[in-house]
Amino acid sequence: LTVVLNQPSDINFVSSFSPIIDRFDLLAVCPQSEKLLQQVLGLEVDILCFDFTKKLPFRIKRPHLNVALEKGVMFEIQYAHLLRSSATRRTCITSSLELLETVKGKNVILSSGAANVMEIRGPYDAMNLCSMFDVESSLAKNFVTANSREAVRHGQLRGKTFKSAVAFQPPRERQLNVGPDVEEDKSQEPEVNDSGSEESEASDSVNMEEEEEEDHET
Repeated sequence: LTVVLNQPSDINFVSSFSPIIDRFDLLAVCPQSEKLLQQVLGLEVDILCFDFTKKLPFRIKRPHLNVALEKGVMFEIQYAHLLRSSATRRTCITSSLELLETVKGKNVILSSGAANVMEIRGPYDAMNLCSMFDVESSLAKNFVTANSREAVRHGQLRGKTFKSAVAFQPPRERQLNVGPDVEEDKSQEPEVNDSGSEESEASDSVNMEEEEEEDHET
């Protein structure tokens, strides 16, 4: 789920009290102002993205993104913008380079952002598109593979733990056997071997008779 934040009231949709965020595995936010970006940094989100189709109305500052890096938040770049008009491609490259320079290539994921099937590319083609950002091939590979897996892992921790530290599990309900099940359980109880008990009683009586005969002889 990607939530575009245009005004302060939109923060309520991604707060911890919102019932919507628990329905999705990954939660991404796209703040449209520096003030909204600061508010987002105090929330539990998985991905932080920006609208690179146009010039950002604010400058991305390193202190703000360092807070997101410490929390394990990923930064999304969509390669579909590189496949469209030259003006959109130029704006996307300029803004992406600013982001990559600020975070030094850390915690960046490359997604499609495709509006139709023709804009979807395979993983190797997506990595080749990173050459427009002048990044190394190993770093481009992380954008598509390792960092993407880490984003999924972050989403799992966000949804099933408290501050990625404590996991909550519902208590198991005790199953009570009633009706026919009780009879089945009773039928499964170990049976007593009556023949074995009769043999032991017979042997005891024989031993008692032998002792009486010995006492009589003495």
